[in-house]
Amino acid sequence: MKFAYQFTEKKEPVTIWINELPVMVNEANELVCIPHSIDMPVIGTVGKRASGKSYMNHSMIDRIYWYWKEPLLCMNDLTHELISWGRANSSKQQIELLAKYGESPKPLPIVYLYPHFKNIILPDHDFYELSIPFEFFLQSAPYFLDLKKSADHLKLNLKYIMHCKSPEEIQEELSLRIKNKNIVQTIMVSLRKYVDEELTDFNSNALSYVDVGDYASMAAMYPYAEMEEDKARRLYPPRKYGPIPFTKEQFDYFLEDGREIGYPIESGLKYYWSNRSRYTPMLGFARQNLIPVLNTEQLRSKKYFHSYMYYLLDVIINNQSRDKYWSTNSLPVWLFFDEVTRVASTTLKKETTDKLREIAQSGRPLRMGLLYVTQDYVKVDSILRSQTTYLFSFRFTAKSQAKTIRDDMHLSEYEEEEILSLRKHEVLGMTSEHFVVYSPDGQRYETEKTQKGISLPPLSEHSRPRSITHT
Repeated sequence: MKFAYQFTEKKEPVTIWINELPVMVNEANELVCIPHSIDMPVIGTVGKRASGKSYMNHSMIDRIYWYWKEPLLCMNDLTHELISWGRANSSKQQIELLAKYGESPKPLPIVYLYPHFKNIILPDHDFYELSIPFEFFLQSAPYFLDLKKSADHLKLNLKYIMHCKSPEEIQEELSLRIKNKNIVQTIMVSLRKYVDEELTDFNSNALSYVDVGDYASMAAMYPYAEMEEDKARRLYPPRKYGPIPFTKEQFDYFLEDGREIGYPIESGLKYYWSNRSRYTPMLGFARQNLIPVLNTEQLRSKKYFHSYMYYLLDVIINNQSRDKYWSTNSLPVWLFFDEVTRVASTTLKKETTDKLREIAQSGRPLRMGLLYVTQDYVKVDSILRSQTTYLFSFRFTAKSQAKTIRDDMHLSEYEEEEILSLRKHEVLGMTSEHFVVYSPDGQRYETEKTQKGISLPPLSEHSRPRSITHT
């Protein structure tokens, strides 16, 4: 959990082992850090377009993964800017700055996921298609289907249709239990629309589960338990590292870090599973120290976008409280939302807003932390704003944005004015808790004061949002 930072002040470098998350360098050339706590924080990064907020958020994600070694899920990639994160930072200027603090470039093991639905346009880089398990879809059906008064009838009969293998079987079961045939018809019309949309593994071959566990060579261990290699591959797909294939040199980053990344199935060998657990893909990949990235560029225009996000958040929350491996090991999980106001805001009265509120208000018992980015802080849900532990503001030109930040974070009038006059990559760091700060000669102190400075560069390659070629 510890990592070294080198501090200099007209003398030989001093190496200090620290346990906090470094985020910025203030005007006094001090290293400003977020302390590691069992009370998982909510961290917001805000500012006008192209002000540096994505750059800073990226640098925090890199260090959460590499230094705190905690699972992290990117919930809504909108612009494909995360695709470069699979490469180590190659900027000469940024590498020199990293070296100043005893750091070095490192890639992130990202895995791109695309939600499968009818007529989706797929990209030209490595990815997995993601399906909703049909039984989970049925459990969440009241949030997907436009049923109105018929919703209660579906909820009462869910346990009877969970085993069904076709819409015809579902209709037969409902007809046995609901006397009003019009209600049955309303449910079935809405249900068939979603079945035809191919969102679930009911009629899609996209990935709906990932099996995680230990396995060994069957030939060496249990000859009588042989399994054909292609069957093993169906149980657990060959690992992929995301959009940019890792070279051996890049993979050595993870070997040196002492972590296994996924479970490879070598060609020509037969395997059996031991201690296997089954997860939905985002959690399954995170369990293997990979970073799943859900691309929502096309999903966000669908009428069921919020229902889909509700399903994902509900599964993750339940996993934190019910999964034996996660709870026994007290594993935390971080969720990152780009442009969070597309998922939860003052104007979105959706179930996803309620779910994000639940996560923000229950960071400690759920062991869940939130990172969010937005250009419009005023529209961030008020509960989410009130639960934001650390807020990093880049420049705004609208006085209403600075005024809202001042009110929420109890700033002075002078600090409010500073938000409006920040230069590019300058940031104001605020907290309702405290920062840990290291002086240039390595002295450590804690402070609740607002910090002004610049963010640290990311360890992996940063790129601006861009369009992508589809096939």
